[in-house]
Amino acid sequence: MSKIIKDHPVRVRQGNDDPWMLPECISWLESPPLWYAVSWYCLLQKRDICREEISEVFRISPRRAGDILGYIIRNCRKQVKTTHKIKCSRNITKVLFVHVYEIRDDCLSDKEGEKLMKLSPSEYARISMIRRREERARLSELGKAFLLGKCIKQGD
Repeated sequence: MSKIIKDHPVRVRQGNDDPWMLPECISWLESPPLWYAVSWYCLLQKRDICREEISEVFRISPRRAGDILGYIIRNCRKQVKTTHKIKCSRNITKVLFVHVYEIRDDCLSDKEGEKLMKLSPSEYARISMIRRREERARLSELGKAFLLGKCIKQGD
């Protein structure tokens, strides 16, 4: 009688983040960013997934799992098509469930895709904040110019 050998999940460590485990079902991804691995796991499950399941499967804290699900919903709209819902459990706590139904790698150029794959959620949030500040400053200048009756070119 032959023994069934079960492969162990792959341990992944990226940058300053705590290590996490890559489940067997997506081990072909090798060493992806956590958000990308979670997206693929959710897609392959073909059902609603909550942070507790992500926490168990990837061996990360429930807080981090919830942050990753939120990051996927808010910041990965071009790459990951999701639906999400919040359900109230018996003890009146709210639980977020995410269903991933498509992952698109073709919506970005190769260069942009490589850049995005290397960003951590915190780095992506920092870059987004800087871009929002720059946009607000630019709009403020346009508003001032409009009120003073000046004409500013779009490129200035």
